[in-house]
Amino acid sequence: MDSIVFNFYRFILLPLLYALARVFSLLNLSSKLFENIRFRLKNEFHYRTTFTPDHRSIGVHAASGEIEYAYPIIRKIKEAYPGHNIVVTLSSTSLLKAVMNQPDVDAVGPAPIDLFWLVNRFLNKFNFKIFLFARTDVWPEISLQLKQRGTPTYLFSATFSESSAHKGHVLNSLTRSSLNNLNKIMTVTDADKKNFEFIGVNIPILTLGDTRYDQVFFKKQNTKKDLPKLVTGKKVFVAGSTWPEDEAILLPAFAKLKSTWNLVIAPHEVNDATLARIEDFCLKNNLKSILFSKIKNHTESELAEWDVLIVDQYGFLFHLYTWAHLAFVGGSFKSKVHSVMEPLSFFKPVCVGPFHTNNREAIEFSQIQMAGHSSTWVQPLKDSAQLELLLETHGKITDRERALQKDSLADLMSDRQNSTQRTFNEIQVPK
Repeated sequence: MDSIVFNFYRFILLPLLYALARVFSLLNLSSKLFENIRFRLKNEFHYRTTFTPDHRSIGVHAASGEIEYAYPIIRKIKEAYPGHNIVVTLSSTSLLKAVMNQPDVDAVGPAPIDLFWLVNRFLNKFNFKIFLFARTDVWPEISLQLKQRGTPTYLFSATFSESSAHKGHVLNSLTRSSLNNLNKIMTVTDADKKNFEFIGVNIPILTLGDTRYDQVFFKKQNTKKDLPKLVTGKKVFVAGSTWPEDEAILLPAFAKLKSTWNLVIAPHEVNDATLARIEDFCLKNNLKSILFSKIKNHTESELAEWDVLIVDQYGFLFHLYTWAHLAFVGGSFKSKVHSVMEPLSFFKPVCVGPFHTNNREAIEFSQIQMAGHSSTWVQPLKDSAQLELLLETHGKITDRERALQKDSLADLMSDRQNSTQRTFNEIQVPK
């Protein structure tokens, strides 16, 4: 059955979808989907001056945000093989500029659409010595052609949920065909390994952990920000990457507890409409708000009276979690939570809304209770009333209790590091 499904995919489904993509690419459609289609059809690579055409290349593919799992592996490989080109492929344009600015990446561009002639052209262009897939997004055609060329291939920090393992025979057939072309899979958990085995993946599978833990601590140590002095005698609640649906829950709860808490809110989308919406709420509820970009214009006495700090600049949120006594991660009252790993890396308790099950760490740490406290490290909330209660209970935690809790979370996070070295030890680069 696998060969029938693959041949239908290879000779009928993909050529048909490709033809449709070519037609739609000619239309001036502005959605993210069509932007990504044009990106992959254009097939334009960006090269750093470090790229040397006649040197060996190592390929790393990440669909989009999965590049965060790849960065520590890329650094490790570049350190061990400085004469090799690191070529990164993406399925989305969203992080193209960020990857282009990574010093250990020599070339970056779109992953080829999974048609045999386009994949063949791509592989001829770079002649990879090994090829790595970060977390997911292994496609049937490219995995087959890499195998036919004898190129060692690896999937690392891989996850495969139980629900994915039961999605149906056709999807599992394509997944199985793709993955069995690889040399090795390195999963995050034993449960992931068992789910891969359940659908019939029969190549070596090792449980080596999640490389993103190493990435977030690398980022913490190597991307320092000069933050302004924060003047407050209250506890600080940092809400990151918020959407209107999140703010509708957060702001009313905070307004009732402004006597004991300050709010630092970093909207996911910084624009005039967003800033006006938050400032308007503050004005109507007698909350004194200041903009992060203007904080240096205020006197110390003025800053001592602030209630809400609105972060109107990108690039600061990660380090703003250092201020937090409690953090909230946005998207979780909308549809999908953003990363909870960043506040956890600063050893801060986190709360989220009901839409958090897309995030592995949110699920895992929602099942681990804080030392000496009724809350879990990631505390799910249903509504504004629950957030109000949570702020009240966290407001009563003493400095000594908080220090003990911080040490406890630091141990939990430390136990999850060093997956990068374990993964690197399993990768063999041909001489």
